[in-house]
Amino acid sequence: MHGDSRLPAQASTLEELNVLDKSLNCLEEKQRLINSLSNVGGIHLKENVKRIMKLMTNEVMASFNMKGGKGKLAFSKLHLYNVVTGGILRRDFP
Repeated sequence: MHGDSRLPAQASTLEELNVLDKSLNCLEEKQRLINSLSNVGGIHLKENVKRIMKLMTNEVMASFNMKGGKGKLAFSKLHLYNVVTGGILRRDFP
């Protein structure tokens, strides 16, 4: 993802996403990823979120919605949700 070696490889399966999510149980790993995501870039919020969400492929993202239901998993229940929002909130946007 943008050549930043501090970011994990893009999760292309739910299993890979679960491994990433479980790694975020470690406070040090969680903080490291928040710091890395806060530097991903993007001039505006929408662009920043789009870049950050490249942590997952479109196929993996399609398995989620925010709260779950209708055959999808709840993104808001993942540790990754808190990390993504933490990285975004550290940014100042025009």
